[in-house]
Amino acid sequence: MSVFEVPATDWAKFRCVGPLPGAIQAVNTEVFKTWLPGNPDYEMSASM
Repeated sequence: MSVFEVPATDWAKFRCVGPLPGAIQAVNTEVFKTWLPGNPDYEMSASM
């Protein structure tokens, strides 16, 4: 088992439903092409 410390910050979470890996790929596409550009108050963390 691995333990990761998650820093305190603002997070966005997204629902992913459907067969893998297609469902995750679809969510990633939506996040990076639509959601992030439309929400400039959020940015990708350098630690991610």
